[in-house]
Amino acid sequence: MTDHHHLVDEAKKIISDLDLLQTLEQYGEARVVGSVALELIVKRDIDLHVLVNTDDLSAVAEKISVDLKKNHRVKEVTIYRDRTNYGVKLSITDFPGDSGNWLIEIWITDWIENTQFAFTELLQRTLTHQQREIIMQIKEDFYYQGFLKEELRTLIYRAVLEGGVRNSQDFLAWNVGLFRGNDKKQNGLF
Repeated sequence: MTDHHHLVDEAKKIISDLDLLQTLEQYGEARVVGSVALELIVKRDIDLHVLVNTDDLSAVAEKISVDLKKNHRVKEVTIYRDRTNYGVKLSITDFPGDSGNWLIEIWITDWIENTQFAFTELLQRTLTHQQREIIMQIKEDFYYQGFLKEELRTLIYRAVLEGGVRNSQDFLAWNVGLFRGNDKKQNGLF
């Protein structure tokens, strides 16, 4: 089992050492989201979202990239333009941490609905200790099998909160039902 408390501390240290929030806040409202914000880390990745007041997302991404590269530990920043989700993503791959290499992803958008601000706040308020343990176990099961992707992580949260899922087998059954159209909760949390 992953020592996720160690990973949480390491992620927070990386965010602090790189002055990520301070750098990003120069351009808009910046927040840590996802597993680091929820302290449910299995995979070494850090997600930050930035809400900006301009539609020139590419220009903002270029400026942030230049700022990030000023740190000697940042070797490369890759910019991905996403025309379908109205945003730009920056990725720092293989960032060296104490436990291994990390992926740092920064999502830039001018549309608040495209951030995970509300989703992260909801989960921070509502997840119980037991639900957190269940989520961690399911995430670990899928991570060690090589299947833990962004879309799957979101479904795991939904399955535990809305579907009462308690383990990986329940999750697989719930997930199959969802994609067969058996999802009775059309207007759920997500």
